[in-house]
Amino acid sequence: MNNKIENILTLLSREGYLLSPQRLCIIKALCEREHVSDLERLWIDLRESHAVSWATVHNTVRLLESLGCLIKKQTYKQPAYCIVFPS
Repeated sequence: MNNKIENILTLLSREGYLLSPQRLCIIKALCEREHVSDLERLWIDLRESHAVSWATVHNTVRLLESLGCLIKKQTYKQPAYCIVFPS
């Protein structure tokens, strides 16, 4: 498994968060892309192959942001999200 994914999963576990199959799917997709400028597009891509709701994508992104695993950058049109190694 990717080091970024392992680091994020370890941090989530250490902080007491449960790892649902949907959350794992979202984390893997974010780490594969490393840069996501359209969360809705990510959700549409994920829901085609997994049972992932918009709320789960949104909540997972907010959780990863609050834990320092994901940073939000403002671009011209909309925010973009980038995976970073947790400290």
